[in-house]
Amino acid sequence: MIKKVVLVGAGVVVGGSAIGLPIAASQYEPKAAPGAKIGVVPIAGLTKEQAEFKLRTWWETEKTREIALSLGSKEFKGKPSKFGLTLDDKASVAQVEFRDFWEAARDTLDKSQTPTPYGVKFQNIKVDTSELRQFVASNSKPRTPARAFFSKGNIRYEPEISGQALDTDRLPTVVEEAFRGDGTGSVPVKVAPKKVSDDDLKQIREIVAEYTTKFSEGNRPRSSNIRLASHKIDGVVLAPGESFSYNDVVGRRTLAAGFKEAGVFIDGRHDTGVGGGICQVSTTLYNAALFADLQIPERQNHSMPVPYVPVGRDATVDYGNIDLKLRNDFDFPIALSASVSSGTLTFRVLGKKTPGKEIQILGGSVRSWSPKEEIVRDPGLPSGTRRVIESGVSGRSTATWRVVKIDGKEVRRDSLGQSYYRGGRRIVAVGTAKVAPKAPTPAPTPEEVPIAPTGEGDLMGD
Repeated sequence: MIKKVVLVGAGVVVGGSAIGLPIAASQYEPKAAPGAKIGVVPIAGLTKEQAEFKLRTWWETEKTREIALSLGSKEFKGKPSKFGLTLDDKASVAQVEFRDFWEAARDTLDKSQTPTPYGVKFQNIKVDTSELRQFVASNSKPRTPARAFFSKGNIRYEPEISGQALDTDRLPTVVEEAFRGDGTGSVPVKVAPKKVSDDDLKQIREIVAEYTTKFSEGNRPRSSNIRLASHKIDGVVLAPGESFSYNDVVGRRTLAAGFKEAGVFIDGRHDTGVGGGICQVSTTLYNAALFADLQIPERQNHSMPVPYVPVGRDATVDYGNIDLKLRNDFDFPIALSASVSSGTLTFRVLGKKTPGKEIQILGGSVRSWSPKEEIVRDPGLPSGTRRVIESGVSGRSTATWRVVKIDGKEVRRDSLGQSYYRGGRRIVAVGTAKVAPKAPTPAPTPEEVPIAPTGEGDLMGD
């Protein structure tokens, strides 16, 4: 007689002969053990596919939770996806022990087993962290850039003080811990690498080039502007490949920033404006940069020639419109040094000299033309009267080159472009006011005729 076997478990009832059990086992899809959970998601009795689906359903709600990472008193908030955190449903389910037919039958009979808890597995995808990086830069200890100064024949250094930067390596762990906890954490930061290391800073050891212009100290507002702008540039260090923007370093020229009203060129005319004189600073720096063989990505000449440099060698600036930009293409850092004393302005480029290197600046022929005359009517002047308001400046045009020589042999010739000075119009005011005719002088009455004293002659005579 064949014994009947009845197994109740995993939702399967097998009745009949023992010969049918292998067939039932082969058709059985493994299921998670009783009491199994992934995080807070119960998956007991589910197949792998069912468990993955249930986790994804749970994640649809959880991924809308906001994570807040703090830095000091500030917080940076965002959903998990903003930090690159997302569910790994397959990895989460893969760690779970699934029971086959026979194990499920045993679990049915053995109630003493303790369910194993499983944690949710996440994966970190690459996301744009620029916003978080900027948050760190704005709310952490600021970086103090390296500086180098020329003083009393020596170079003085101020090493860079590093700031803080986002620690991208630790970010995934911090975000995951915040998500598993109460949704809060601290922004992971690290000491930012120095742009110019202390050793590289010491490579700035001599004057590569210098240039000097003169100005009138008697014009105090203009002198003050020259000193202020020069002070802002003095000591700036440029790492290899780094660019310099005059407008970025000097800043907006306002009264609040300490600049004063002084003479400027506006549309080919002499006028006054806040910051007058700073173009002599940009021009002097430009010439020092030329002789130091720095690259000049941006430069523009004035509308009229200036008296302190040759034609074609000036550089005007206008905040928000016209800039002077320099670039350090050497494989070592350089520094820009400025000094103002007794009506002279000197810029020096500090770094390392190339043995046998010589720089020449050549100007081409200068084409010039007379200024046009502009007549303006002035009702405040008598008709026909002329008064010169603006004497005018002749227009000019010239080309300039930089010649680089090594041991007396020309190795490079750079075109510095065409400088076009449109000049300034001669402006003459012509009076339009009509002159009223003079009233005739009435004849004197007899009582009004004076009588000459005896012996002194006739007062109405000579």
